[in-house]
Amino acid sequence: TGGLTGHVSEAHAYLVPADYSVMLNVLDDDGGLADTTTTVRVLDARSAIVDVIARLDVLLAGATDAARTALLAARDLLDGNIMGASTNGAVDKLDGGDLAAAVLRLQQAIDALRKAGVVTGFDTSDMQATLALAAYSIAVEAQADAIAANTPPSSGEKRQLTRIQSYLTSGATLLAAKDWVRAASKFHDAVQLAVSMF
Repeated sequence: TGGLTGHVSEAHAYLVPADYSVMLNVLDDDGGLADTTTTVRVLDARSAIVDVIARLDVLLAGATDAARTALLAARDLLDGNIMGASTNGAVDKLDGGDLAAAVLRLQQAIDALRKAGVVTGFDTSDMQATLALAAYSIAVEAQADAIAANTPPSSGEKRQLTRIQSYLTSGATLLAAKDWVRAASKFHDAVQLAVSMF
């Protein structure tokens, strides 16, 4: 009672992609108890990309002319079909182990989604965010592989690992600012350097 509002903040890292049920219990100062439950979907990078492709397919079903062209440009960067080749999208690059090319395709797809939003009037920011987070995930995994391949690191390797971390930190700051394209660019820089180390 009393009409006060507040906020709750909690963090938890899920290591395995799945759907998780999350329950929040709140006990106020008067002894009142309330709870709510929601489902949180945790995706790995590949599943996040496939999720965006499925969302684009829904939009494409009703799109015509310029809107269809703009949405297809983003979809092709994710699932392939650039210049008629069906194996050159972000998913294909990721499946083939070409992490730098996968993140570059994600960066390009984010920009294509931004442009598609202008053409169609659709809000594509959530799809852009999902792809930027997928790029971040790929970069963090590449960093872990670089660390594992260089343990203990030489002084030169330490400098490279520090640069990778700097790229990730800059990218995370850009993510928080919702600058998806520039965030993905930083993650691409991190991946390029990381893969050169393993």
